[in-house]
Amino acid sequence: MNISMHAYYKDAVKLYKSRSQIARVVTENWCRDNMYCPFCNNTSVKPFENNKKVYDFFCDNCGQQYQLKSKFSNIGKSIPDGEYHTMIRAINENRTPNLLLLSYLSDFIAVKNLVLLPKNLLFPNNIIKRKQLSVNARRAGWTGCNIDISGICDDGKVKIIEKGIVIDFADVRAKVHNIERLFSSDFKTGSWLNDILLIVTSQKEYFDLDKMYSYSDFLKLRHPENNNIRAKIRQQLQFLRDEGYVEFLDRGNYRRLR
Repeated sequence: MNISMHAYYKDAVKLYKSRSQIARVVTENWCRDNMYCPFCNNTSVKPFENNKKVYDFFCDNCGQQYQLKSKFSNIGKSIPDGEYHTMIRAINENRTPNLLLLSYLSDFIAVKNLVLLPKNLLFPNNIIKRKQLSVNARRAGWTGCNIDISGICDDGKVKIIEKGIVIDFADVRAKVHNIERLFSSDFKTGSWLNDILLIVTSQKEYFDLDKMYSYSDFLKLRHPENNNIRAKIRQQLQFLRDEGYVEFLDRGNYRRLR
């Protein structure tokens, strides 16, 4: 994988003036020539035909589909997406693509970071509704959304390039397979696991059940349909214990292992 984008930039500026158009062409052409499929052994992904809504690339071996989102410098805590209700419906119907989040250096010198966000880590409670466009806007009434990246656990973000360093393919594949195993059930179950992982990984090495219970209000906001938050916390901690993320010590005391 070659992180340089300079040749793509030289070609794009000959054809386009708009900065956003140049960015789209450069990043998509780079991805076309350098990206592999992290879900299988395919060494490349294929671009969809132009104007294919939502999807940018696909794997012709395993069928995984990808959408590329790029920005200058850093990926940030959230990324803009399309229409809110359409996105929620796509999640509920399991039609969302895997996201490739790419950041690049100034003047498109090279890729800085590239992160895979598998589609089964896209949960409705991480989709933030934006303000509806005013009646005077060209698309009056349209409601966009942002994807809250900060609300997704670190184990759900697969680094492919980090600070200009290409991560070993075997390490990427291992992390993807672990995500597929942990988050293989429906998004409601996966969302609970994600949120408990978010909390656990923010703790010191040793923590207790009372500390976990202190997040009950946060979890209630994230899962308003659940009326037994504490029981759900204990259930997820037991699952994380079985998966080797935490160690149960005694009487509600735990040790974080990762």
